[in-house]
Amino acid sequence: MKAGLGMAAGGIGSFVGTPAELALIRMTGDGRLPPDQRRNYKGVVNALTRITKEEGVLTLWRGCTPTVIRAMVVNAAQLATYSQAKQALLQSGKVQDGIFCHFLASMISGLATTIASMPVDIAKTRIQSMKVIDGKPEYKNAFDVWGKVIKNEGVFALWKGFTPYYMRLGPHTVLTFIILEQMNAAYYKYVLKQEMKSVLQSTRGVRSLNSTNFPAPWPFVKKGAFGQRKIGPMNYEKFKWPGQNREFPELSPKFQKLNPKELHRYTGVQPDGFHDQRTGEFVPVKEMRSELVVPNLDGF
Repeated sequence: MKAGLGMAAGGIGSFVGTPAELALIRMTGDGRLPPDQRRNYKGVVNALTRITKEEGVLTLWRGCTPTVIRAMVVNAAQLATYSQAKQALLQSGKVQDGIFCHFLASMISGLATTIASMPVDIAKTRIQSMKVIDGKPEYKNAFDVWGKVIKNEGVFALWKGFTPYYMRLGPHTVLTFIILEQMNAAYYKYVLKQEMKSVLQSTRGVRSLNSTNFPAPWPFVKKGAFGQRKIGPMNYEKFKWPGQNREFPELSPKFQKLNPKELHRYTGVQPDGFHDQRTGEFVPVKEMRSELVVPNLDGF
């Protein structure tokens, strides 16, 4: 859901910003052209005006398809890889949930995003900066760009300029997600009046039944091991079913396998009545009903 929303937002935003992106690409690349081929735009407004007059309004959206695809790839890759990287770091037990964890996850996300988006970015840049000679464009579409680049320059030319690209995208990703995490924490704290829970914390206030969320606290278990708490002389939890001998043993697969179905939803709460053997109905008993007793503290 989040990746889909991010892709939709990136696609819509990039479509609206394509004319400005086109002006940026042409103005930054103008200095590399021979003097007789330079466009010599005076500014963004002058570039947009001249493009409209000389080449038509639709030219402002030249390269729109690869631009939209790039934005969607960047958003999807950033969101997906950041969440996965953050979860992996927290599960390792070596990093606590905080700014340092967010920094590491963001740098990993930026690296993955750079690898995924550079080929699309190269296609977008070359289409937007190409010249049309005698009514024939230099490239037909993004696939034509990739084919010519691979044929003439090699496969790795699609990632040419990887280091400066990552040096730009990495800090951008770090700032984006660190600010986002801090804003989320502030929203939970000051608006919802509650602490923001970690992704590994159960909503019931107990640990998850997933064995990877049980780092071994004992010194004789090797560092980095999971789910190996000693519960007997020769018995470790890694040999037992998930959930057994923990907060909710009745939820474990072994309990449900060895016990009848009527006990699968057992919660340990005593009944407030009994089943009549003759009618088969449940008869509530007032005296068996559990009540919260609040002592009278007047005078303390």
